[in-house]
Amino acid sequence: MENKERDEQLVELFTQVKQKIQEHPEHFEMCNYDAQCGTVHCIGGWANFLLRKQGIRIDWENHFKLSFFNSKKLEFVSDWPDSFKHSLLPKYNLGEKAKYDNWEFDRIFSPEQRQEIACARIDWFLTNKEWELKPFSVVE
Repeated sequence: MENKERDEQLVELFTQVKQKIQEHPEHFEMCNYDAQCGTVHCIGGWANFLLRKQGIRIDWENHFKLSFFNSKKLEFVSDWPDSFKHSLLPKYNLGEKAKYDNWEFDRIFSPEQRQEIACARIDWFLTNKEWELKPFSVVE
């Protein structure tokens, strides 16, 4: 898959994820990757759910050429970029709680707040093409 095609597919997929989260904030929880009931998901869980509906069994690294490092940038609140967290500081005081995990995120914020933050996170991910970022390399 060419990078341009991959980029277009990622934008389309996460635009659909954002739409699902906006339509049903009560079905969005960061601590539920892919709940057994099939109705509650985190960002990555919604992406997998939508792809499975199309008959695609996803392997982020092989299908989208995403490293483990980059695929987790949406799935784990603790891995969200500090610059994103600090951009939300005035409204949610999110920057000061930068170390909390997905479970704490779901506990602290209402479904409507989680939905709004998640949609902002998806926009940030897409705008900054975070899937292209490389992890820090170890200097020997």
